[in-house]
Amino acid sequence: MVMHRRSGVFANSGVCGLGVLNDPGSAAQHYATLRAAPRPGNGRDMVAKRAFVYILANRPKGVLYVGMTTALPQRIWQHKTKAVPGFTNKYGITRLVYYEEYASILEARSREHTLKRWRRAWKFKLIEDLNPDWRDLSDDLVML
Repeated sequence: MVMHRRSGVFANSGVCGLGVLNDPGSAAQHYATLRAAPRPGNGRDMVAKRAFVYILANRPKGVLYVGMTTALPQRIWQHKTKAVPGFTNKYGITRLVYYEEYASILEARSREHTLKRWRRAWKFKLIEDLNPDWRDLSDDLVML
């Protein structure tokens, strides 16, 4: 039997307080099945929705912000109007200089995590390969 560090709950593979999980007719098997049943909002719907990873800057080669969203035009509007307090509001980061579209939120989260770990020079190269003038791309988002 092993105690989980954070929750303090004891766990033992195949054994539950109500009986043995491997017994098909046991109450433990019934409750384990209920816990495993898909429920709305449990993360399974996160795969189908398209998502965006984006980079904002306050000026060319200035302060950068990497983010992820499923509604890019609305999120950029929030940054530009300073509707949400935080890093971008504090440093005046409102210029959309780069974005990528993904078929699922999971892919976008993975890419966002990767980009946040990149060196600044690598991000600059990524931006300048597609947007050498560091122009604000938010005007192009009308049709997204």
